Amino acid sequence: MEVNVQKLENPAPKLLKRQQAEARYNMSWNTLLKAAGEAGALVRYGRSVFFNATIMDRYFDSLSGTD
Repeated sequence: MEVNVQKLENPAPKLLKRQQAEARYNMSWNTLLKAAGEAGALVRYGRSVFFNATIMDRYFDSLSGTD
């Protein structure tokens, strides 16, 4: 039996919960929401809010000029 394995070029984005994002970026909740909104990294699922770490990292890299 042959198994067809598909390689993903872009792996699924890593979604961070509130506490994980606050610790990773060392920001308060309001500042984090503002930055994620500007970057387009907010993911809402029902009443839950997640942050796309891939987009957030790229956004902060572009701000610092290391891109």
